[in-house]
Formats: sequence, structure tokens, C-alpha cells
Amino acid sequence: MSLQKTTVDLIKERVEAAPKEVASMIRTSEIDKVADSVQADFSLSKIQTNRLSDEILLTALLFYPTTNLSQRISENLALDQDKADEINAFISGKIFAPLNYLYDDTDKLFEGGAVTQPPTTTDLQSEIDAAEAELQALAPIRTMADDMKSASVGGVKENTYVSNQSSLLGDSTIKPIAKPTGRWESHDQ
Repeated sequence: MSLQKTTVDLIKERVEAAPKEVASMIRTSEIDKVADSVQADFSLSKIQTNRLSDEILLTALLFYPTTNLSQRISENLALDQDKADEINAFISGKIFAPLNYLYDDTDKLFEGGAVTQPPTTTDLQSEIDAAEAELQALAPIRTMADDMKSASVGGVKENTYVSNQSSLLGDSTIKPIAKPTGRWESHDQ
């Protein structure tokens, strides 16, 4: 079996095992589009563009970390480091930044560090329950409707007369909500 056949098979396996966002990015030729954009913006040759596309693909499929992509671009495309850094920044913004959660963790693995596990649904539910308990422990929010209800509790009535005033436009849609009694009732009675 040839080396090229083995490499193609390995890449196919990685695409199948990759997160759906990465697999979709590869299947929709997003990497080639970004490489073509870099070619136009940075005046790369066709060979450099193909090599750049390969480097992006190998990084996207987690064969290499994102942390040394700039160095690999410089070496494989025969570019000075400043230009490679600019290209890396462009690529990272288009390809790797939307998937930072994934590439940050794999970069840690390449460096021998520990990867943080995403929270489980049990962890999330515990956080939600704690937040709800905290909210319930707070004093209830005072609303106008609650104030009106509490004002009429215990037989005490407030003057609820609203005058039948019309607006400057002659709109007389404001109606009294209680008939005037002709006297104000005291809270002392």
C-alpha cells in the first residue's frame, strides 16, 4: 500500500471522526476558500497556496496544534515570520476562532496538559437549581398590581376615582373606574 493511499485513508477517517463543525468545514471546501483568499491578499504562488491549504487541513483535523501553525507556514511556504504571522492571524480568525473550544483543548493535549471536560447535564442542572434557589431567597419584586391588591386588603378602601378628563386631542376614552361618592373615605374608619 502506498504512502499516499494511507494518508488519504487516514484523513478520511479523521474527517469521519471529527466534530460536525470541522467535518462540515472540510466538506464545504471552506479551507480552500480561505487559502484562495490568502493567496489573493498575500500574493502567494499556487504551490504556496496548496501547501497552506494542507497545513490548515492538518491543523483542522488535529494532526498538529494551532500554536505552531505560524511557524509551519513560515517553513513550508518559505515566507518570513512576520508575513507568516499575518497569514496565521487571518486563518485563525476565519477557521479556528469559531471553534476555539476544540482547538484550545487539543493544543493543551499536544503540550501534555490536561483538557477541561465540558459540563455534564447534571452539572448544568445543579447550577440552574442553585441559581433558582438564590432567586427565590431574594425579596419578591414589588409590582403595581401587588401594591393595589395589598392596599385593598383588610377592608380599607382607597379612593380609586379617576376623573373623566379628555386629552388635548379631544380623546375621551379615559373612564372612571369607580363612581365618585362625593366624599373621601378615611383610613381611620
